[in-house]
Amino acid sequence: MALASGEERGKVALAEPRKGPHAPSVPRGPEADAATHVTTCSERPELRAASALAVALSVAGCGHHNSPDAAAHRDTPEILDRDGDGLCDGTELARGLDPESADTDGDGFSDLTELQINADPLMIDSPDRDTLVVLPTERLATTSVAFTYTVRGEGGSYVGGFSARPRPLADETSANDFFLSAVAVAATPPEHAALIEGERFVGVVGRTLLSYQVDFEYRDDALIECMRAYPFSYQVKLEDGNIVGYQQRILLVAPRGMEPGNGPWCGVGACF
Repeated sequence: MALASGEERGKVALAEPRKGPHAPSVPRGPEADAATHVTTCSERPELRAASALAVALSVAGCGHHNSPDAAAHRDTPEILDRDGDGLCDGTELARGLDPESADTDGDGFSDLTELQINADPLMIDSPDRDTLVVLPTERLATTSVAFTYTVRGEGGSYVGGFSARPRPLADETSANDFFLSAVAVAATPPEHAALIEGERFVGVVGRTLLSYQVDFEYRDDALIECMRAYPFSYQVKLEDGNIVGYQQRILLVAPRGMEPGNGPWCGVGACF
């Protein structure tokens, strides 16, 4: 699992979070200036494959930046990223974001990160920090998260299922790359379930609280000194496929002790 090469190209350092419509501009320095190197779409061929995402964000496609005189227009909003958050100025302006602040709403999550996890970069309480599941970036480090669902059983079986959610404007890495296992843990009261096997509760009757556990593991050797966020969900359904419970979480992969608001977010090589 190659995580370091692309994401270590730049780190997005955020200012101290504060409430308000706009966060203060990010202090600049030699490292921050290096992180904001402007790269055209022609220098990153893989970005052309993301044109559908760019259209969804009201950004013009890569094609018109591939002309020989593209370098003469690097100050255009479509390819300029003044705050170095990975979103081109044009994208931020189109979405009502601050192109001079990596974290428009001041909640500690960079604007790009919030779009990657389907949060709202204009709302300080989005994402909900209670949904974070922290995984330290240390070889073979693990973390667990519990999910509970209350059902009214009629003798049927309930099975759980983990799912990594798409992460737009990012590489192909997902929460699935860190997923280790998932298991049905306990039924309350225990006599309401005839059997527990794997992620399945069998013969559930009456009002019952079903508990599941999902485990993650960091398996990369690379030392990553910035944060990344990966959305995922866990659902419970009957044997006929009918979904009876669904919860979403965010896997925060970060150095130990680092959290949104007190550390940098991993950057990208070119803005979207």
